[in-house]
Amino acid sequence: MTKTRRRRTKEEARAEILSAAAKRLLDAGPDALRIADVAADVGMTHPTLLHHAGSRDQLVQDATVYLMQRTAARTLEAMQRAGDERDLDAFVRESLEAFRDEGRSRAIAWLALTGRLAGTPKPPWTPFVAAAQAARERRRARGSGGSQPAPQREDDDVSTRSALVLAFLAVFALDLIGDTVLADAGLGEGPAATDRFVRWFARLLQRTLTE
Repeated sequence: MTKTRRRRTKEEARAEILSAAAKRLLDAGPDALRIADVAADVGMTHPTLLHHAGSRDQLVQDATVYLMQRTAARTLEAMQRAGDERDLDAFVRESLEAFRDEGRSRAIAWLALTGRLAGTPKPPWTPFVAAAQAARERRRARGSGGSQPAPQREDDDVSTRSALVLAFLAVFALDLIGDTVLADAGLGEGPAATDRFVRWFARLLQRTLTE
């Protein structure tokens, strides 16, 4: 009996392919992603999937962009809630979990090591800068006893962006090599060591964003 293949629009096919490829990136990393496996996951032939994806490397890159967008939305939501040290702790923790849940760190590292990261579309920084600056102004207003947001300072934009870059790099590295580095530095092992570092880093961010 011949199996009838489900007809999809171009957009539906691409969405299913990216979702399946992203899941395989999460499960096994970029090196284990195979066109044939993704084709089987979505019920397509190998040539049909190549028609939509272009190539294996392009599929890895596109699936990484898909993961970036999902992680960015989750991280931005956490940042928009951040208003004090506890919220910053939650922001750092949520960002770390988003990286781990989405398998994003390994995929980004693969793009960087293969020279593809610079040409990969990425989520814009502007919403993150705006959310961080708004949280910064709220904390300043509370610190001064005022009910209105404090005015921006001349160097706020640079320092806010620098703090966000620091947070991104810290979470990225913590996901990839954090367990080993924390242990080698004498800061302990396992989830408890990570929790202590996250709390310390949240306090560092708070001081940076209230200067």
